Amino acid sequence: LAITGWRKGEVLSLRWDAVDFAMGGALLERTKTGRSLRALSPDALALLQEIPQRGPWVFPSPDDPTEHRQEVKRVWNRVRRVAGLDKPLHSLRHTAATIALSEGVPLATVGALLGHRNPATTLRYAKTEHEKARGAAAVLGAAIAKATAPAGVTPMNRKAKHK
Repeated sequence: LAITGWRKGEVLSLRWDAVDFAMGGALLERTKTGRSLRALSPDALALLQEIPQRGPWVFPSPDDPTEHRQEVKRVWNRVRRVAGLDKPLHSLRHTAATIALSEGVPLATVGALLGHRNPATTLRYAKTEHEKARGAAAVLGAAIAKATAPAGVTPMNRKAKHK
C-alpha cells in the first residue's frame, strides 16, 4: 500500500495473473474507477517476487486460500502502535501521492499511479502544490524586481531627464 498508493481493496484483491513483471505493472480488472493498468516500481515488483505463489491471489485469505484477504486492520493497528502513528490505513495512499508530487512527478502521472480518471480527484492529494506555487511566485517576483530595478529605469509617469 505504501509504495503503490493503491486502495486497500486493489492491493488485497490482486491476482497473480494480473501482475506482469516484464512490463512492470498490473492490470486491475475491478477498481473504483473500472479497469485500470497500473505501473509498479522496481521495489514493489521485488517485494512481489518474494511472496510465494500459493493460488490465484497475491494475498490469500488465511481462512480460505481460494478467496483473497479482506481486511488488514489488526496488522495495521500493530504497525501504527509500534511506529507511534495515529493515522488510518488510507493515509498511506495520501502519503504516496504527496511524496510523488513533492518529487516533481506531474499531477496527471500521479493520478495514473493512483487510478484516478479525473485530475481534480488527484488535486485533493496535492498539498505540496500550493507550497511549490508560493515558491514559484517568489522566484517570479524576484526576477521581475531584478529586471525592473533602478538601473536607469524611468517611471512611466515622469519624463526622462536628458543630459
